[in-house]
Amino acid sequence: MSRLLIPLGWIIFICSACSQLEEPQRQVRDIETSIETIAFAKSVEGTWYLNSVSSGDCPQELGDSPLRGLTKWQRDQDLITISSPKLHLPVVTLQARTDSYLGRQTNLIWRDCELYEDLELLFDVTDSKQFYGTYSAIYSHDGSPACQALEEDFGFSSSCEVRVEWQAHRIPGH
Repeated sequence: MSRLLIPLGWIIFICSACSQLEEPQRQVRDIETSIETIAFAKSVEGTWYLNSVSSGDCPQELGDSPLRGLTKWQRDQDLITISSPKLHLPVVTLQARTDSYLGRQTNLIWRDCELYEDLELLFDVTDSKQFYGTYSAIYSHDGSPACQALEEDFGFSSSCEVRVEWQAHRIPGH
C-alpha cells in the first residue's frame, strides 16, 4: 500500500506543477504607484451601473467586456478590480496610470496560445456620481503553431481588438 502512495504522491506533485506552468503570471502593477494614481483609484472605487456599446473582431471568449450592468470596483492602492457578480462577466484588475486612465499590459495563455494583452480604460468625464469613456482590449500573438490554429478555428489572425464606449452612474450606499 505504501509503495502505491509514493508514486501517486509524485504524480499529484508533477501534475500540480504542470498545471501551474499552464497559468501565466499576470503582472498588473508595471509602473510606480504615486499619490495621484492612488487618489484616482480611490475616486472610482464603489458600485457603478454601466451602460456600454461594444464592437470588435475578437472571439467572444477572449474579448468579452467587463463593463456592463451592476459592477463593483474594489481598490487596493492604485489597483482597481472590476467585477459583475450578477452577470458573471470576466473580472479584470487594472492599474491607475494617470488621473484619467487605468491600464494593464500582460501575457496570458488562451487555448494553448500565448497572447500579449493590452487593456486601457480611459475616462472622458469623471465626477463623484457619473463618468464615461472608452475601453479597449488588444490581443496579439507571435504566430506559433498553437496560435495559427486559432485563425482556423476562430478567424483570429495575428491580432484583434475590442472597443467599448461606456457610461457609468454611481449607486449610492454600496
